[in-house]
Amino acid sequence: MPRQRPRPSEEREAARRALVERLKKARAERDKALEAAQKAIEEAEQKFWRAVGSEVKSYHGAQGDTAEFLDYTRDHVLKQVKKHQGGTA
Repeated sequence: MPRQRPRPSEEREAARRALVERLKKARAERDKALEAAQKAIEEAEQKFWRAVGSEVKSYHGAQGDTAEFLDYTRDHVLKQVKKHQGGTA
């Protein structure tokens, strides 16, 4: 036999509204933290690829050596450097 839902009461409705408010607050805090984390990731990627961009210009053949060390293709290195330096590689 299926369970019946409890009858609505003012106390239950007040508890339900409070629950919804707490959940909204928790979701907003999570969204804010995830946004901050994504921003930190993007900043770290930009800083890393800018540093790589400086290094690949350090001597003839450095792009190949960099790609080998980082275990990326030369094309990937070039594209990431261009992406994070506004197209200058």
